[in-house]
Amino acid sequence: MLLWFFSVSCFAKGHETHKVLNYVDKVVNNNKFDHVFKLNEDKHSIYVNRYVLKALCGIESGLNPRAISSEGALGLCQIIPSTWKYIKGKNKNISISSVGYFDANQSVKVAKHLLLDLRNVFSQMPDNRNTLDIVLSSYNAGPYNIQKAMKLCHSENYDKFKSCLGKVTSKSNAKQTTDHVDRVEVLASILEDRDDLIKQPKENKNEHTTNRRR
Repeated sequence: MLLWFFSVSCFAKGHETHKVLNYVDKVVNNNKFDHVFKLNEDKHSIYVNRYVLKALCGIESGLNPRAISSEGALGLCQIIPSTWKYIKGKNKNISISSVGYFDANQSVKVAKHLLLDLRNVFSQMPDNRNTLDIVLSSYNAGPYNIQKAMKLCHSENYDKFKSCLGKVTSKSNAKQTTDHVDRVEVLASILEDRDDLIKQPKENKNEHTTNRRR
């Protein structure tokens, strides 16, 4: 329940609460592409597990594989063609055709490899929540802008250098980036908690069945 209240505080800046909850419910309960997120996840990575991938695509496109933004970002994960081609150059199994942009599996594959590539940009940093913040902010604002903000604030701590991001991009773009990070992480947590709640009754049932057989 606490996560739901927290989600409202993160999502509802300037929006009506009921619309926010409807949006969160819409993404959480849309299971159409769950098999795609599971297929592309790395269970050992906090950056590309199924929950982060679904949350990212949920925030980017509302899980609409045909989405096109005003900036030219395409598909489920809202990736611009130049970024798609860059990732394709490093991973030969990813299609860059016009059909590929709107193919859910291809879009999630590109997003996965982009997140891993952004993680490598900051390879000197440990695997923790701070680095996840940095990777997600880089997905939205670009790694070079994040590196510039780090230099301006003389810090690699996301909570510290994000205050300098507005000097690198703009105040509105910086707010968009920090809101994006908050929303992806909260939604990923909600998705993971929901899975845990679904698993618990099954585990309890299996345990009860096992005890009856003894």
